[in-house]
Amino acid sequence: MSNFIDSLKNVWLDGHFVESSESNIPFLTHGLHYASCVYEGIRFYNKKAFKLEEHIARLFRSAEIMDMEIPFDEAGIIQSIEELIARGDITNGYIRPVVWRGSDSIATFAPNNRIHVGIAAWEWPSYYTKEKKLEGIRLGLSKWKRPNGDTAPIEAKASGHYMTLTLSKHQAMRDGYDDAILLDTNDAIAEATSANIFFSKDGELHTPKLGSILDGITRQAIFKFAKSHDIPVIERDITLCEISTFDEAFITGTACEVTAVKSIKDHTFNNNELVSKFIDGYAQMCGE
Repeated sequence: MSNFIDSLKNVWLDGHFVESSESNIPFLTHGLHYASCVYEGIRFYNKKAFKLEEHIARLFRSAEIMDMEIPFDEAGIIQSIEELIARGDITNGYIRPVVWRGSDSIATFAPNNRIHVGIAAWEWPSYYTKEKKLEGIRLGLSKWKRPNGDTAPIEAKASGHYMTLTLSKHQAMRDGYDDAILLDTNDAIAEATSANIFFSKDGELHTPKLGSILDGITRQAIFKFAKSHDIPVIERDITLCEISTFDEAFITGTACEVTAVKSIKDHTFNNNELVSKFIDGYAQMCGE
């Protein structure tokens, strides 16, 4: 981990570029103890951030949902990210903007704590090779469920949501899978640990509706690509017993980009023709 921290040559913290060694936060930070923290994950390709405006708009929406007012405007954060990329020697990498409530008070009630913003950049190749994306990954089934909007602020990309996602990923990999699928509280398929999921059948895409999932930026890009190619996308509740009726499946997200699903538990998908089209289409959108 120390080597990873040392590799963060470019860090922006509360309006200033600093050395990674200077980007520490106090131990009693509210965001650490009470999960008052939101963030984004943004890839950049050939020095250009993908869907940067959309990511930053969601960052501000997430902060608002979590009762935090970011002390910068969207244009300023976007400009800082572009400068961060330009200052570095990384061509293809990852940007992590984070917003958190500070250490002015260590109590659950802390409306006057200062809101901090940090941005880091590092080199991060594609999560999976193109061959692995086409071959597909194996998904297990998590024992944890995604909450709905009545039980958690699920529309925010907030650090607190990743508690069960981390546990689900750990268990899935211990069991020999690449990732895990979580159901929602009504036992419909929700999403993978850090990715949305799509299924295909008869030339149509089916994907879980909003309500217990994060509306991913890559998910939205897939909607747009599908529309431009006259591929219908149906948002609905999808149950586990339905997966055998689908021809293909794939996950989408900033980390995994577009990756085929080879199997969910004991069911195997044997086709990837449509998935291949979306993998290539996403690469074109990113300018790879």
